[in-house]
Amino acid sequence: MRKLTLAITLTATALYSLSNFAIADEYNNSPDVQVNDGNYNNNINVQLSNDSISAGASAMAAPNFNLYANGQFSSDNGTIGQLGGEFVKRSGKLSFGFGAKAIALMAKHRKNGAVIALGGHAEYQLTDLIGIGAETYYSPNILSFHHIDRYLSFGGHISYRVLQNVDIIGGWRRTSFDYSAEDDLRYENNFYLESDYKF
Repeated sequence: MRKLTLAITLTATALYSLSNFAIADEYNNSPDVQVNDGNYNNNINVQLSNDSISAGASAMAAPNFNLYANGQFSSDNGTIGQLGGEFVKRSGKLSFGFGAKAIALMAKHRKNGAVIALGGHAEYQLTDLIGIGAETYYSPNILSFHHIDRYLSFGGHISYRVLQNVDIIGGWRRTSFDYSAEDDLRYENNFYLESDYKF
């Protein structure tokens, strides 16, 4: 119980601190900054890899704050559910954000568990049609629960805009869960293809 209370306190403190970063005045006043292309505040995505499928959605809850949820099923390793929020800052072609997400793992060959992970992303628009990006999320022992000692996920991607509100994304991601009394679980270490629809 003490561990959960401390985890919630640390997460809330981190999110509050990041909110001060994200609501800088230049975000709203800069004429060259657009939020999700100026018109699209929500998106739905579907992602496929060799042995997994995932689907998710995100919504802009405030001009500088996104909420998102997704689920992923792996035929080898089980199911993940994620719910998170991220403070985002955009400046010209560059965007980056920091946030937290709660992750529940229903493992196929390990014990179930949960973590609260902190991290973020960075994206750069190379041209009007092509962008690149990377993300990483980490959960230390203090934010990991039910047999899990640590969580780490990181990866990169490239996107191509096929329609005004549709991107095709190709990327690679590695996600692992470290266990206290079992072998660690490398949930994914794969290339993936994603379709991202904005509305």
